[in-house]
Amino acid sequence: MCALQAGQPSEGEAALGEHRARFEAAVGEDYDVTFQRSCFCPSEARQPLRLEVRNGEVQSVTPTIEGAPSPPELLTAVRAVAEVFDLIQDAFGRAAAAVRVDYDPELGYPREVYIDYSERIVDEEQSITLSDLVVVG
Repeated sequence: MCALQAGQPSEGEAALGEHRARFEAAVGEDYDVTFQRSCFCPSEARQPLRLEVRNGEVQSVTPTIEGAPSPPELLTAVRAVAEVFDLIQDAFGRAAAAVRVDYDPELGYPREVYIDYSERIVDEEQSITLSDLVVVG
């Protein structure tokens, strides 16, 4: 677990770079992964979703809960792993109040991400969980 508060971006950015490189070497751009967001947002955006990622782009989004709604907007509400790495980098660049990341030790992808951009603003923090990553190809 890499838990950092504002003022320590160099350590967090170093860990981010190391894990991004590990992910790119071990996984590449073709994989399936379960994505779940926790935020002050519609329930459809918070449900666990299975992503099919090819050439680094999300190709399909499927709810993992049978019968759950699957509106077309879900495709734009999710992020491929590279985009989650970018989100973490952005949080460091914007000096977020808190950035906590738990990386997969083998594949390098961020399994748990928590970002709170401002301690003074309520409901702007977000969490992303990535799990069950399967390399394709």
